[in-house]
This record gives sequence, C-alpha cells and structure tokens, in this order.
Amino acid sequence: MKTKKWVVSLLTIFMLFPMLCVPVHAQDEPEFRYELSVDGKDTVEVSTGDIITITLYLYRTDADAPYAMYAMQDEIRYDSEFFELVENSAVLSAGIQSTDLAVGQGMREFYMNYISFSGGAQWQPKTRIGSFQLRVIGTSGVATITNEDFLVSYQDGSGSYKCNANTLTIIRSTDCTIKFETNGGTPIDPVTAIYGELLTKPEDPVRQGKHLVGWYKDIHLTEEWNFDTDTVKGNMTLYAKWVDVEQPTTDTQETPQTPEQDGHCPICGKLHSALMPGVPLCLIFWVIVFILSVAASIVLLWLWKRYYKSGSK
Repeated sequence: MKTKKWVVSLLTIFMLFPMLCVPVHAQDEPEFRYELSVDGKDTVEVSTGDIITITLYLYRTDADAPYAMYAMQDEIRYDSEFFELVENSAVLSAGIQSTDLAVGQGMREFYMNYISFSGGAQWQPKTRIGSFQLRVIGTSGVATITNEDFLVSYQDGSGSYKCNANTLTIIRSTDCTIKFETNGGTPIDPVTAIYGELLTKPEDPVRQGKHLVGWYKDIHLTEEWNFDTDTVKGNMTLYAKWVDVEQPTTDTQETPQTPEQDGHCPICGKLHSALMPGVPLCLIFWVIVFILSVAASIVLLWLWKRYYKSGSK
C-alpha cells in the first residue's frame, strides 16, 4: 500500500513539474507603449526659432488597471543640428530622473528613468512621465524624434515587459538634407531630397582594398537602406558599409625546372617511377631488357651446347 502511494506521489510531481518550471513573468504579463507628442500630435509643422514642448506618456495597453512599477527608462533621441534643448525646461513626474547626453553623429538623447527603492510603486494605466522643450534651429527639412532603448523592468531586473513606441515628425519644409558618411571612402556631398519620395542612389565611393556592400540607416550598420523602396522620412545620414576585397594572387615568373626537378626523365621525358622514386622509367625499362637479354642468351647458349654436342656425337 505504501509503495502504491509513493508511485502516485511521484507521478503527481512529474505532472506538475513542467508547470512549476514556467517563469512567473510569462503569466499575465502587462504590456506598455511609450508615446511622444507635441500638443497631443505626433506630426507638427514648425518654423525656425519655434519652441516645442515634447511630452512623454507611458500607457499600459493590455488592461485598464493600475500596476506595480519597479523601474523604467526611455532615451528620446533628437538631431542637435535641427534642435537645441531649452535649459531648465524639463517638468518631470515624481521619482523621474533625467539627463541630456550626446550620442555622436550630431545626435543627442534626453534620458528619463525611474527606479523604485521601496519594492515598487502603484502606477496608473496612463502615466505622464515628463516633458521638456526644444528650440527649432534647422532652416529646412524634416526631423524625427524617436524613443530608443525603452523598457519597463521586471521586479527582479532579469528582463523587461513587452513595449512599443511611436515617433514624432517635425516638419520645417519638405526638402530634406541627406548626408553620406563614407567611413573612409571618397567623400560624397550632401544632397537635397523631397520628404516622402525615393532617394537617388549616389555614385559609389571608392576605398582602397575595400568593396562597398551598401548604405545603412544607422551608425551600427544593422538596417540597410533600399533605394528602390525606402522613402525619405526627414533629414538623415546614411552610412557606408565595406568589406575587404579578396586580393588576387600576383603573377610571379616561375623559375624553369629541369626534367629531374619536375619529376620527368631527362632521357625519355616520362615521369619517374612511382615504385622507385627518382629513378627514370626508361632506366628501369632498359635494365629489364638487359636482364631478359642476358637470360635469353644464357638459355640459347645452353640449348646450343646441348644440341650441338648431341649432334656431333
């Protein structure tokens, strides 16, 4: 009876084991959206000198219910050649920290983040994270303001919940400036392209020992620009990607080889023997002929002596 109970217990454990192994994070996970706006819009027209207020909201999208917030962050990227940050313009919700950082290639990021040191805070399904102001200094084109590296963290920090985000489009004019970073190749002058239209492919730059793979939208060369399908979304820089060119083998004048050096017999011109490396085939042939000739001579001499003597008797 006891044995039967043990068997049932073990079977129950094995049946429950897969359920116990399912991560807690996978059960009813909340989902989120970071949303940027200017006066409630995600596309606005501006003039040089205008000051716009960028507001960031975080929405819970899977349910209209409060939740525990442990940590979050968003990096709002903008073009420093089109905008400049208005000092001391940030208005942040409780617990939100911010800083403005240069990230290279003329881009900056206004970074907002939150960390709970008390085991989580109760947040509403729609939460205003904060706002800041940018002054328009660009004189033409279209600029985009994007959310980068945004997340809402698990309580234990082992990962983050599913998130998505929008993009702000700021239109000064429809003629956009396109720059080409050749990454060591011959330089290419900036061109003007129309917002929403295709971009004409420039003449390929040249770089010694390299082959141009293509043009990419990002400095990390992960998202390729397709000149046949991609349309201009604003002022931007395209980045060249290169690979090494396979160097052809150089033609070197070969030193003439003697028949002995290239494995051929200097007498007959045939390959040396594989059975006796380095020995000409013709030599082996003539040795064999000589041996057979001697043997035949001996046999003929023996026959001659035998029959000659018997005939003389």
